[in-house]
Amino acid sequence: MNPRNPVILCVDDEEANLKLLANILIPRGYTVVSAASGKDALLKIKSQAIDLVLLDIIMPGMDGFEVCRQIKGDQKLRNIPVILITVLTAKKDRIRGIKAGADEFLSKPFDQTEALARIKILMKVKKLNDECKHMESQREAALEALKKSNDELECRVRERTAELAQANKILKTDIIERKRAEEMIRSSLEEKEVLLKEVHHRVKNNLMTLIGLIKMQEAKADNVTFSDLLQELEGRVRAMAMVHESLHKSADLAHVNLQNYIETLGAHICAQFGADREISFSVQVAGVDVGLDIAVPCGLILNELITNACKHAFPAGQPGEIRITFQKCRDKSRLVPTNNTGTSPPTYELTVADNGVGLPAKVNWKNPETVGLQLVKMLSQQINGSIKVDLIHGTAFHLRFAKPSQND
Repeated sequence: MNPRNPVILCVDDEEANLKLLANILIPRGYTVVSAASGKDALLKIKSQAIDLVLLDIIMPGMDGFEVCRQIKGDQKLRNIPVILITVLTAKKDRIRGIKAGADEFLSKPFDQTEALARIKILMKVKKLNDECKHMESQREAALEALKKSNDELECRVRERTAELAQANKILKTDIIERKRAEEMIRSSLEEKEVLLKEVHHRVKNNLMTLIGLIKMQEAKADNVTFSDLLQELEGRVRAMAMVHESLHKSADLAHVNLQNYIETLGAHICAQFGADREISFSVQVAGVDVGLDIAVPCGLILNELITNACKHAFPAGQPGEIRITFQKCRDKSRLVPTNNTGTSPPTYELTVADNGVGLPAKVNWKNPETVGLQLVKMLSQQINGSIKVDLIHGTAFHLRFAKPSQND
């Protein structure tokens, strides 16, 4: 049986705000339940399974503080995380929210990335609390059954009391040792997360320092060709820095969300090389996460292809479009190396396409002369992928590779 999607109750008296939250949450795999008032919210949270509540404070009738207070005052509901969303920023209002039992706050207008990160963290906390509660319930049931069994056995065979007492002592010792081991594991994981965040942060900072040095050289360069080369180098370093910045900000320190990464990278490149032209940029890669070993090569490949499209595909101020998509391949004719289980992993295709003038006739893609295209070819081979170029409508680069699963 497949697990259900996490259910989030969004409470706001403004329909536009409810639609905005739904548009943000549903594509990320959440099920959204809406309520337009505090009274309606309490009815829905008591009638169905809710995993988290996004609660507006200022509402007619029952405000968000009272709704939060009633949720946290109910023994059956108090473990449900509540995030208060408000335009109130005064210290006394936050104190009031804390007293009501709020787990987090978001100030309007809120940052989408921050909101999703806070929701993900609270979801993990709730899951851990639910698991602990379940384990505690099982433990209490086991202890109750053990006590009943001890009483019956004591009535039947008095001489076994000492033996059973010793067994119970051993059981309690095992439980203590298990809790101690779990605490050590939890502490070790927390230290690992802190260390990984610090590593990604330091790598990103070092790369940004390198970008600053490159910019200083650009400012001093009096040769156009040398200046262009420095700009290209800056873009490549920035593509790598953005990977580490994404990992540093992510709750999952092992994977990069390609949609957010490509949108940020593409916006920066278009602003740098196509700000004076009407070049639209679309990304359809929602829900795709990749590890560092795939994110860095793909980021560098995307940087080269998007930069080339912005600089060369639309000459003389010509408007155009750049599209990036990611999909699972249906064509299995191209062989993909097997993994350590002996089976072939699924093949995926990352496409960068534009409707510009196309590659010049003198460009030989299979044996490119430019550093950028040589880098694209080399990086595709690094991830055991292959590149196919389509010149029918503009230029389309298709990068096909085996995307490792999150468990690999």
